[in-house]
Amino acid sequence: MHKRKVLIFFVSLISILRTLSAIMTEKIKKTIDFISIILVFALTGSSTAILSGVIMNAFGAQPWTFKYIVGYLLFIFPLYQALTLIYAAIFGKFNWFFSRQKKIVGHIRKFSKKVFVPETE
Repeated sequence: MHKRKVLIFFVSLISILRTLSAIMTEKIKKTIDFISIILVFALTGSSTAILSGVIMNAFGAQPWTFKYIVGYLLFIFPLYQALTLIYAAIFGKFNWFFSRQKKIVGHIRKFSKKVFVPETE
């Protein structure tokens, strides 16, 4: 149980730091917007940390095994994205988060094409 609390703390801290850097570049001026965005990241990170343990235990995956990593990429990463949009909709920030997720998907596609698709000459 102690490991789960530590994981939840660090996931929430990373989410808050990401939010702060994004907010500073966007220069969001409204305090309510800032608090809403922080809450979305905090709730998403905490929820994902809790649910990831439940899901990985249901599959019988031990931490840092191949099964765990594949399961995390296939189930937990999309879960994080979905929970982000759900919490964002609750706090009225759906469009802000959705635009950033579209950018992330674009970056992942570019990266995967460079890595997995051989260049033709």
